[in-house]
Amino acid sequence: MLPAGFHLLAEDGGELIGTLLPMPPALWDRPRRRLTVLLEPGRIKRGLQPNVQAGPPLVPGTSVTFVVDGQLTDAAGALLVSGAERTYRIDKPIRSRVDPAGWEVRWPDSAGGQLVVRFGPSLDRALVRRCLRVVGPDGRVVPGQAILDRDAEIWTFTPAVASVAGWSLHVHPDLEDVAGNSVRRPFDRDLWDREAGRGSSLPVVLTTDWQRRGKFTD
Repeated sequence: MLPAGFHLLAEDGGELIGTLLPMPPALWDRPRRRLTVLLEPGRIKRGLQPNVQAGPPLVPGTSVTFVVDGQLTDAAGALLVSGAERTYRIDKPIRSRVDPAGWEVRWPDSAGGQLVVRFGPSLDRALVRRCLRVVGPDGRVVPGQAILDRDAEIWTFTPAVASVAGWSLHVHPDLEDVAGNSVRRPFDRDLWDREAGRGSSLPVVLTTDWQRRGKFTD
C-alpha cells in the first residue's frame, strides 16, 4: 500500500480524497531514495465510474498542493526530520501519444560528437533511461553515456566509440510522458475508439535520413 504521510489538497486546503492510488508494494527505487506516487487512474480516465461519479481530481485553471506530512519513514524506519509540500497549477490535459517524429534530433557530424534529442514536453525520467538506445549498423547497442536534463526535455548521448556512421535511435513504445501517454497510445482515450487504443509493440527507429528529409527542425 501507499505509505502514510501523503496528501493532495485542493485550493481551499481540503484534502482530495481517493485521488492517490494505493500501490502494494510501494514503488520505491532500489536505493529507496525515490518513491513514485500515482493518481488514481479511474478518476483520470473519462467514462470510468470513479471519474463520472466523483469527477476528475485535477481541474484546469486550479491549483493542488502535494503534501508529505512527516509521517513517511526512510529505509531504516526513521521518520523524516520535517514534512514538505509543493503546489502545482493545473493546465489543460494532454491526450495525445508521444510522437518521436516531432522530436528535434542533432546527430553528431564527426567522431567524438554528441547526439542531442529535444523531446518538447517532458518525458518520464525513469522510462527515458530504459527506452532509448543508440544502435550501430551491426545491430549492436552503441556504448556511451546518456544524460537527461533537469526537466526531462533534452537527452544527450556521448558515444564511447569513434565511428558515428550508420547509427539509429531506437525508441521503445513503452516510453511515456509525465501524463502517462506512451509512444504506443494515449493514456486517457475513448475506450470505444479502437484506433486510439491500437499501437505497435515494435520500437520506433529514427535515423540520420529522417533529418535529411526535413522531419526535424534545424
